[in-house]
Amino acid sequence: MPSSLQAAVATIVEMARGEKPYLVVTPNIAHVKQVETCPILQQAYDRADFSPPDGWPVVSAIRHLSRGKLDSERVPGSDLLIELCRRPVSVALVGGAGDSAVLAAKNLTRANPSLDVVSIECAPRSELENRSARNELLERIANARPEIIFVGLGVPRQESLALELLETIDRGVVLCVGASIEFAAGTLKRAPVAMQRLKLEWLHRLATEPKKLARRYAQSAPHFVRTVVAQRRAQAEQGIAMVEPIPPELDRLIVHQFDPANPSPGGIDTCLRGICRYFPEGTKIGIVGIDAASTENERDRVLGRWESHVVGDRQFWFLPVAHLDPGNQKRRVPHSLRLVLGAMKYRRRIPKFRLLQAHRMDTAVALKTVFRRPLAYFVHTQDSGLTGSTSDSIWRYASRVHAALEHHVVRRADDVVVFNPDYAQQLGLHNPNTIFSPTWFDPRVIQQVAQDRDPHRVLWVGRVEEPKDPLLAIAAFAELATLGDAWKLDVVGGGTLLPALEAEIRSMPEELRSRVTIHGRLAPADVARVMAECGVFLMTSHAGYEGYPRVLVESLASGLTAVVTEGSDTGRLIVDGTNGYTVRQRDPRLLAAAIVDSLECDSSAAVQTVAGLQAPVVIERIFNASAA
Repeated sequence: MPSSLQAAVATIVEMARGEKPYLVVTPNIAHVKQVETCPILQQAYDRADFSPPDGWPVVSAIRHLSRGKLDSERVPGSDLLIELCRRPVSVALVGGAGDSAVLAAKNLTRANPSLDVVSIECAPRSELENRSARNELLERIANARPEIIFVGLGVPRQESLALELLETIDRGVVLCVGASIEFAAGTLKRAPVAMQRLKLEWLHRLATEPKKLARRYAQSAPHFVRTVVAQRRAQAEQGIAMVEPIPPELDRLIVHQFDPANPSPGGIDTCLRGICRYFPEGTKIGIVGIDAASTENERDRVLGRWESHVVGDRQFWFLPVAHLDPGNQKRRVPHSLRLVLGAMKYRRRIPKFRLLQAHRMDTAVALKTVFRRPLAYFVHTQDSGLTGSTSDSIWRYASRVHAALEHHVVRRADDVVVFNPDYAQQLGLHNPNTIFSPTWFDPRVIQQVAQDRDPHRVLWVGRVEEPKDPLLAIAAFAELATLGDAWKLDVVGGGTLLPALEAEIRSMPEELRSRVTIHGRLAPADVARVMAECGVFLMTSHAGYEGYPRVLVESLASGLTAVVTEGSDTGRLIVDGTNGYTVRQRDPRLLAAAIVDSLECDSSAAVQTVAGLQAPVVIERIFNASAA
């Protein structure tokens, strides 16, 4: 199971987008005793799909019983509610004393305007104990179709309602969260941070609610200790120990600087997220990746510990082996080197696997030698895409070495998947098992229609680096603003050119400056939301860099017409005057004129262009080709 708060949040968000209902419980020491005498609680724990530990005693017991081999972290239900509500999800709040659910909804939406609270139910006892009223309550919640339902009614009433909700809803996640709704409302105060760090939050709660908790703690604590001691004694007698979950023998091991809990800029990250959601059912996949938390404070997972993640209806294993930010292009040590060194450090923790999958040449060279397993090599660039004059890769200083090594990897690979039609033909001369594949869009994420779509709102998405040339997009917008209408520009992405971009915007007149929005990095669902609100997609990449630009596929699927620079549309998707325009010269005035002309293009034509590039279809095709 995920061993950190952020990993747990990522798992629940993916469950929420699945095709069936899920139940999440957060065990504490009181539950250990109550589950023995309460059939409802026992039933809920038997039914639960995910149960991150809430409480330091439970975490300590896990570590003790595993003899230090399983380093799980505490995932408090109150923190879980807050963190999940920082995501752009739809939620229902059920329970809480008095009007806590109403107050919590106000506080949570104030902190995150993109949170959609679709149902607020105070659920007083009189309503819960009346069968007719209870059925109406269940129906109201189900009809609101929340992605996540927080139920805070206390044990076992919340578990009882949660089990009935699972039979009423057709998809979404039900979380039993105790007093967390009251904490979010502010009607019940959490312990000071200092007490939380000292693991004394239980003492604060006892002082706050002595009548409610004194007897519970007095009964639960000794019982919990006896249970742990008995379990340890049984382990000693049987000569076994509870150990960290290790994946079984895998069909495919993917190695890349990827973190399922923290999206990163770039097409490879999006590619892997699609694979995680749509790989063939029954395939056992493990990923060796990174902890991509951008600051030390956010890093709460342990390197070298396997995690089990769920994306949609697929489960896969994940092993973080390095702490790094893939968006940081000012690194002194190459990210791929840190990833390879981490994989070698934790090599003994990797089970047997049938096929190694790599998405970078340097990673493939190193790990093919280390693991000596069949290799599936995925290529995301054009010929010389990483070695051209506008590339931000260190390989631009050694283009001949890179070309020689790439051809060496291709010849040794068992399968080669190339996301560029021209380069696929070239590499096919070195390996007959080379196939071309387009990229794809995720139909569960992409939104084609937004009521407030603005045809004069231009969107630019990408890494804010030289190969993508975001400064050309700013210059094109400045020209566009002289052609009339209230044009706006949205820029999504992060990178080393962001300060230069912001400086260029600050130099504009105030009237223009106010019409440019810099979003920074966004999660895939947030990018899809912005796409659905804009009218035109602008792509300014230098020729020779793009493989098969996924962001262009996604924008067309969203119904945006597109204006692209020569050489950036490697899939030849744009048909002038139909779904957008290709501008042959890197001239801001020509780009601005093409954007104006694109208003005459048909949004439905854009959607139709990529209708066959849905993720389930393309990914199945790739895996079938690999299996053959």
